[in-house]
Amino acid sequence: MTVGGRMRALTIAGLVCLGLAGSILHIGLHFPYDQGLLYTYLIPIVSLLLSVLVVPLLFGLRRSAWAQLLNGMTSIVGIVSMSHFWLATGRNTLADSLILITKWALGQLLFEAELDFRAGRAWNAQARRPKWWRFLRPVWWLIHLVAIAAVYALGVIVLGGEG
Repeated sequence: MTVGGRMRALTIAGLVCLGLAGSILHIGLHFPYDQGLLYTYLIPIVSLLLSVLVVPLLFGLRRSAWAQLLNGMTSIVGIVSMSHFWLATGRNTLADSLILITKWALGQLLFEAELDFRAGRAWNAQARRPKWWRFLRPVWWLIHLVAIAAVYALGVIVLGGEG
């Protein structure tokens, strides 16, 4: 196995470990509360399956764009909903958000490395990205984080949720 292959495998293993750690924290936050079927069982199980099985499998199969879209969107939804949970219950969810940010960053690293690999460049080479690259730039993710947070907050205000 080449150095790049080992780095890729270790990064994917890190994504799996972060997914497991986040799921353990997620279960610890939600199970003490009776929040119904959706929050207590369905969301932790779906987030566990996505974070530990689907996203690493897609990265392993070199479907990096799909993997990073799933990874990034689940990270954004997790950060927004855990921030709301923090505000609504007073339980600190900063560790959960930091795990999600780290998970996003590892996915972004794998995605960019895959683009460089396909273009035949070394990881440290200065490269001109194709125009379609813009849709997964960090600024793109930041815009979506703000937009999803705004829609979520508007939904909580309009529907009269707690927090």
